[in-house]
Amino acid sequence: MDNVFVVGDIHGCYEELIELLQHWDKNHDQLIFLGDYIDRGKDSRKVVELVQRLVHEHGAIALKGNHEDMFMNWLNEWQTERFIRNGGKETIHSFLGTSDEIDERRAIAETFPQIIHFLK
Repeated sequence: MDNVFVVGDIHGCYEELIELLQHWDKNHDQLIFLGDYIDRGKDSRKVVELVQRLVHEHGAIALKGNHEDMFMNWLNEWQTERFIRNGGKETIHSFLGTSDEIDERRAIAETFPQIIHFLK
């Protein structure tokens, strides 16, 4: 690789990430993600799935940001309010859609174990 292409703070903005990646030359640029894939935007799940795919298929490097850390803490029922205050509701909705009267942590952990493992 001749160059690096660095992306950070995506925050669930899938369409914007797709547009940005149009400038990445996969033959010459090492793709590096600096974290904060989730929260605030409406498509956190799609963003994480794309980043995960780029890691596996193109050798991208994906670092964990503080928003992924907050998400993992929320899953473990620690610092719940911090996650929710920083865009967590949007992330939960991105993963589960409308979630009435369900255990959101359990539903995410059981439905998306590969994503949880990746974010760890």
